[in-house]
Amino acid sequence: MDAVTGLSGSGPAYVYMVIEALIEGGIKMGLSQEVATRLTVQTVLGSAKLVRETKLHPAILRAEVTTPGGTTIAALHELEKHGLRSMLISAVETATLRSREIAAQIVQTFSPSPLTATQPEPKASAALLTASSQPSRAGFEKKKRRR
Repeated sequence: MDAVTGLSGSGPAYVYMVIEALIEGGIKMGLSQEVATRLTVQTVLGSAKLVRETKLHPAILRAEVTTPGGTTIAALHELEKHGLRSMLISAVETATLRSREIAAQIVQTFSPSPLTATQPEPKASAALLTASSQPSRAGFEKKKRRR
């Protein structure tokens, strides 16, 4: 379940960050925010739709849109050089491990302690309180013998 959280639960944030970066890249290269946003959203939607509908591995689809010596391979090289793939894999791993930590903290917080789970807390009864405030029978017997 922690891996599901690391990938699918946190994944939208990763995708939003990629979308944000693509939009900013378009703006940097002269596109308006509106155009850059529209193109990025359509690119992400279309790419996800192709993965889902064709059931092809994303690497195959990536290879199909990469022309030897072209703009895409040059950009992919830059992404690989800066570790995009490793960063995303590490993000899923980090979120998974954090999910495990949080789950362990929750279990620890809401689980009964071993002491309370095995031994009920002692309850003081009126008889115990009365008996402890009176002298013991042994003490009474000692006083009786001294007389």
